[in-house]
Amino acid sequence: MATKLATPRRRPRRVHHVEVEQQLARAQGRIRTIDVLSGLLLIAVASLAYLLVVMLIDHWLNLTDATRQILLGGFALAVVAYTAVAVLGPSFRRVNPYFAARVLEKASPQSRNGLINWLDLRREKLPPAIREAIEHRAEEEIEHADVEEAIPSRWPLRLFMVAAFLLITFLGLRLILPDQFSSLVSRAVYPFTPKAIPTTTRLQLKLPVEDEIVDDPASAPLRRIQVKRRSVVEVAVLVHGLVPPSVYMEYRSSLTDGPVRKLLRPPAKKELYWTTTISPELIPNDGLYFRLFGGDGQTREYHLVYPPKEPDVLDIEIRYEYPAYTKRPP
Repeated sequence: MATKLATPRRRPRRVHHVEVEQQLARAQGRIRTIDVLSGLLLIAVASLAYLLVVMLIDHWLNLTDATRQILLGGFALAVVAYTAVAVLGPSFRRVNPYFAARVLEKASPQSRNGLINWLDLRREKLPPAIREAIEHRAEEEIEHADVEEAIPSRWPLRLFMVAAFLLITFLGLRLILPDQFSSLVSRAVYPFTPKAIPTTTRLQLKLPVEDEIVDDPASAPLRRIQVKRRSVVEVAVLVHGLVPPSVYMEYRSSLTDGPVRKLLRPPAKKELYWTTTISPELIPNDGLYFRLFGGDGQTREYHLVYPPKEPDVLDIEIRYEYPAYTKRPP
């Protein structure tokens, strides 16, 4: 009787659950990285947007120091709270493996909850055949799931594009408001030191003396200028920034109730200064006050004064003392 040898039964391939755990750990790490990166980019976008909005409103309304301090304090508190929740939290908090598994399963068209079942039953006492089947299904789903596609980085990329757009907007604002840009940034970032916003038109006195440009001419101290008596005073002004259609001078003295306005002559070709003259008849003994205006700019107030007047000689008495030998009286 011939003996038929039985063909040995093939044992199913042993699935290493280590691969599944490694892929889940990789997905958890990518989720954490994207969350932290998104949080940092959102803080950057919010900071740029806050700075841009405050600068525009400040340029429009000229906000007070207290208002800008309140705005900065509120924004700083919001940033600190968001950083603690959205940046520091994900950095030290472990991502739930069920969440990572669910994300991977959504990205796999052949998914049948194999990863979720593996997570639920991996620590249970199961028959070897059932355990191998569960691990095999989990491994198949892991092999078909792409971590980069399952957890895309579209949100950080969008935030980066928004931040780039805001930076380009800042560059445009720098070109539109070249004289005011640095002052607006300083007022928004550090509102604890008073700082005026320069006007779009700035006037600089060149004659009868050369003066510097001040940021806040309305509150700048008065400057006295000595001029010669009985001489015409020439006034010349250099315009910086946006050139206005006209520049005028307002002058007053202690003898007049209100200021008098006088237009300056615009510069001719190859000239730089707006000019006018003040006749000596307009300058009283106690001086003449004047200020120059053009567009939204102005100068500080000036005081034309005469130098101290020398005393007039009304009478002269001469006494001659003769030598004694002449015997003549003085």
